[in-house]
Amino acid sequence: MTLIDNVRSLTDRLRMRAHQDGTPPEPWTELPDDPLHPTIDNTRRFLIAHHEHELHHDVNDAYETVTTTATYVDGLGEQIELGPWSLTVREARRLGLSLLDLADAADPTHTGGA
Repeated sequence: MTLIDNVRSLTDRLRMRAHQDGTPPEPWTELPDDPLHPTIDNTRRFLIAHHEHELHHDVNDAYETVTTTATYVDGLGEQIELGPWSLTVREARRLGLSLLDLADAADPTHTGGA
C-alpha cells in the first residue's frame, strides 16, 4: 500500500466515524464506499448536500430516517440518492413536483410554505 493509499484509507475511516457520530462530512468531500450505492471500479463519489427525513414506515408502524444526498460521481455526474435509490437531477425535480401536486390535492386549502 502506498502512502497515498494509507492517507485515503485513514481519511475514509475518519469521515465514516464522523458520519456515524451524526456529523455529516463537509460538502465536496469524497464519500466512503456505500453498499447501498455501489460504483463500478471504486469510482469516487463526492458529497454536495445532505438531508434526513423522518418518514412513517406503514408496515413497521414506526418512523424511520431516510437519507437524501446530492452527490457527484466521477464519470457519471450529479445524482440524488434517496434511501437506496438513485435519481438523476431531472428525475428528482419531477419527484419533488409530483409530491407537491399530491400534497396540494390532499390539502387543497393549503396556501404555501412547508
